[in-house]
Parts: sequence; C-alpha cells; structure tokens
Amino acid sequence: MNKLYNRFNLKQSAFPLRALFFSLALLWSGLTHAQLLLNTDLTPSVTSVPSGATYVYSIFYSTQSPTLAATNAHIQVPFPNGMTLVNFQGTGHVAGHSIIMVMGVPTLDIEMIDPLPAGSAGIIDIEVLIPAGTVCDGTVVTTHSTFTADNATNSPASSPDVDVTITATTNWNFGIGEVSVA
Repeated sequence: MNKLYNRFNLKQSAFPLRALFFSLALLWSGLTHAQLLLNTDLTPSVTSVPSGATYVYSIFYSTQSPTLAATNAHIQVPFPNGMTLVNFQGTGHVAGHSIIMVMGVPTLDIEMIDPLPAGSAGIIDIEVLIPAGTVCDGTVVTTHSTFTADNATNSPASSPDVDVTITATTNWNFGIGEVSVA
C-alpha cells in the first residue's frame, strides 16, 4: 500500500483536488444562475455651446446576458440648469419617455419595453438646450445616464459624469434702480 500511496502522491494532490472541486462548483453555479448586467454611457456632441443653441447627447445602452431579459428597465438623465428637451430619437426598445422630478431635479425618464430582451443594445439621441439668458457665461452643465432594471445584478448602472460649458452672449446693463437686457 505504501508504494501505491507514494506513487500517486496523494498527500500533495489533496489541495489540487479540492481546488478542482471548488472550481467546478463555481462553474456549475454560474451556469445555473445566469446574471443580467446593464451598461450605459452618455456622450455630448459638443464640449462648449452658446446658451440658446441646441446640442445632442447620445445615450448608449446594453444588457449583457445570454438568456435573461430585463424587467421594468428605465434609463434616466438629469436635466440641470434649466436644460430642456427639444427632440427625442429613440430605438425600437423604447416604450415611452417623460420628464419627472427626481430629488427636485427635472429628469428625462426613458421607459424601455418590458421585458427588454436579453442582449439588447442601442443608441438614443436627445437634443437639448439651455435657454438664452438663464445661465452665466462659463457655466458647466454636468449630467450622466443611469440604467436600471428590477432583475439586474448591477442595477443601477451609471455612466461617468459629462460636462458641457455654456457660453453666454447676452449683455446685461445695470443701473441704479433698473436692470435691462440689451
């Protein structure tokens, strides 16, 4: 028996066998418990724009799962500094959109079809503007996109903040007892 024991070196192979068993258990649990991951990114068409001029944000979104559809999926983009929606161009995955208030900030809420199929991806373009005369020259408008779904592992998924600098060309005249816009 000693020769057989030494030949297979069972004492040293116990750890690799446990590691193999653990790896197989992890693989099996991953195969039987699929995960849904969300991705989103927000890209402005410009880095600087005059107040009163329109510009576009492109919202990239995707779901990562070979089998799981996203339920109750929404994408939200806060509209700071008086930003207003001028035009919305969705995809076949969009069920509707509206402006809602989130913690006192007007926010574009994009409702996706329910369920949003596994592996869905697309680009939504929104045209916005900051009305002339509402912000000072050099104001930086910062926003981001957030993608949520009830059954996603990483919900909410958010893009990094993006900045657009607003240039103001309105001339303000101040006098004693009067203010006028030239």
